[in-house]
Amino acid sequence: MFYKISKYNPNDYDENGKYRYPKEWTGYSDINKKSCFPVLTRKEYERVEELYLKTIEEIAISSKTDSFEIRRLERWTIQSYKWRQSKKYHVMKIKSFIRDCLRNRVWGVIVGRELVIDVGYDFYVHVQCNLSVETVSNICANSHLYCVETEFYEIYDVLREYDGEEIYVPVGMFGNKLRLIIAKVKYSLKKS
Repeated sequence: MFYKISKYNPNDYDENGKYRYPKEWTGYSDINKKSCFPVLTRKEYERVEELYLKTIEEIAISSKTDSFEIRRLERWTIQSYKWRQSKKYHVMKIKSFIRDCLRNRVWGVIVGRELVIDVGYDFYVHVQCNLSVETVSNICANSHLYCVETEFYEIYDVLREYDGEEIYVPVGMFGNKLRLIIAKVKYSLKKS
């Protein structure tokens, strides 16, 4: 199942998908900006950020995933060099990585056995897991966040280069079988 988790109420979008409150804050860099209404304080930012971290931790626990690795790591600040691609991290440590993602210090796809997480722009978190929409919605509601089931949100990774072309396949648990199929197809095409 594919979910988009955010602080934005789905009922606050018009029929064209435009958010009705364009001055609402969307990230760490909005702290104390007068262009946001109301003005975002550090305390309020940290309160909401903690709700996201609590939600992700509860989804990880519910999906029985306690170990993660980071893929497609992008480092944007000096603080981000503490993170290593493909290294195993416990869920408590990955919460710190998610905090850095929310603060635009770093980005990467977080892959666990039964859970894939992508922290997107504007305080959206995309999640792939096998939990029901009711379970994820209840977890989000407990933190005063919103969950929207999406038709399809796949996070891609480069399998390998083949004849100068990168082959993109889904990361995480949903991609393992597809990786094998694509590798076999490409190998058989190469032989013919």
